[in-house]
Amino acid sequence: MNEKPTIVIKVGGASAGDQATFSHFIADAAALRGRAAIVLVHGGGAQVTALARRLGIEPVFANGVRMTGEAEMDVVDMVLCGLMNKQIVRAMVARGIPAVGVSGSDGALFVGRPIADANGNPSRTGTLDHCDPGLLQTLLAADYLPVVASTFTDGSGGGLNLNADDAALAIAGALAVESLLFLSDTPGILDKAGTLIPALSASGVEAAIADETITGGMVVKSRACVTALNNGAKNIIIGRYGEPGDLERLLFQAYGTRIHHD
Repeated sequence: MNEKPTIVIKVGGASAGDQATFSHFIADAAALRGRAAIVLVHGGGAQVTALARRLGIEPVFANGVRMTGEAEMDVVDMVLCGLMNKQIVRAMVARGIPAVGVSGSDGALFVGRPIADANGNPSRTGTLDHCDPGLLQTLLAADYLPVVASTFTDGSGGGLNLNADDAALAIAGALAVESLLFLSDTPGILDKAGTLIPALSASGVEAAIADETITGGMVVKSRACVTALNNGAKNIIIGRYGEPGDLERLLFQAYGTRIHHD
């Protein structure tokens, strides 16, 4: 069994699509693998939207959540499970990292159900009920690096789309990871003066929301981070990756915001 601490890293589609930056990230990940087992979870919403529109499908969002339609689900699978997942795996294998691409359907990693759209009809966007990390544990024990696309099954053979942040949070809790790192387009959580907050406890998150230090989309993400802590993750870091060495600096608190237990 792999006894190295486990780290989940969530990268957005934009980060993975920036070839120069992602090349540096892969080099950092290769160096880190001697010290930690890594699970990579990737998004790709912008790429899904671009291809959907090329195919004449206009995406629909409700409160920032993509309400995936039947036809759009095929696009989600093509982009996330196909093009993006394989591009990431190939780039890692080229650097000597034994990466394996999986989705939430594989090994019943994610179990959940569809949510209703604005008209009360089931969409192809899913909500997560359970994460079974058995497949990931098997891969990690064999020293593979899983690259996870956040789609899964509705239990009847149909596909469901899951927000990649939610996928990373669920995996982090199920594996009781040492760290979950969100690579963001911001340096972390900022105070009202725009200064980085280096650390927040679980209770500090709620206090920061109450006094409106944390606002907008970061409210949902920071509360979800606290839920992941309660489910087993040890600490969570939100920060920007931009230069070689940033992965190490983020994980070992040179910068970024760390959310931790009280």
